Amino acid sequence: MGRKKLHIEWVQLFFCTLWFLGALLILVMYAMDDLPNSFSVPRFISWLYDLLGVLPASIIQLVITVIGIFTSFSRKPYAEKVSSHEKDEIVK
Repeated sequence: MGRKKLHIEWVQLFFCTLWFLGALLILVMYAMDDLPNSFSVPRFISWLYDLLGVLPASIIQLVITVIGIFTSFSRKPYAEKVSSHEKDEIVK
């Protein structure tokens, strides 16, 4: 049985980390009552904040991005390198 190597989806990790930090920033600014004065929520996600409210929408985003961050790390089996001489012996 082969060993498993850690595989990282770098693009997914990068975007999930950015999204996590953005949602965390909005949550912290909302908790400090500074959100309306200094930061506007991006339009493409504002419908979620309008529908649920800032606190629940931020928490949902944080949970989803944490799941995305954890799923960007996976263990995939890899075949150990076998020399051509060993391959010939296996075939015989």
